[in-house]
Amino acid sequence: MTDTSRFDALLDTIQDFPKEGIAFKDISPLLLKAFPDFIDAMSDRVADWGAIDHVAGLEARGFPFAAALAYKHHKGFLMLRKAGKLPPPTVQQAYDLEYGKAVLECKNGTGRVLIVDDVLATGGSMSASVALVRAAGYEAVGTLAASRLSFLHQTLPDDLPHDWILEI
Repeated sequence: MTDTSRFDALLDTIQDFPKEGIAFKDISPLLLKAFPDFIDAMSDRVADWGAIDHVAGLEARGFPFAAALAYKHHKGFLMLRKAGKLPPPTVQQAYDLEYGKAVLECKNGTGRVLIVDDVLATGGSMSASVALVRAAGYEAVGTLAASRLSFLHQTLPDDLPHDWILEI
């Protein structure tokens, strides 16, 4: 298991962002000072990269992690974008947020997909991503997040492995 204390120290806490009462964990210093090492730590969490064809990233903060992992392991990069951001045809998946509703979309395809995001909060966007890639023709093989908010209860598909690096 990777020692994450170095990474933990690089997170900033921004009070009352994006709204009052929220203590936002900013990953910007981590990306500036330790991105290659952090990608290596994420990479080490996957037991068999040969069992993955594509790495999917959630817009927008999941993109740098997923793209770097895809590049490192010579895999395809699948963008899971907000509705209306990809040219048709696309497959869409609606889901609930803590503060509203959202829709993700992606292109149809095939292959085994690891889904990557920056933060695992309630599991809503990650669960929607699993449903989306399956509806688009892919096989979801697991999820990986840069961080997990341990003070929240996550609801995730129980037929897949889920992992994260930082416990916040």
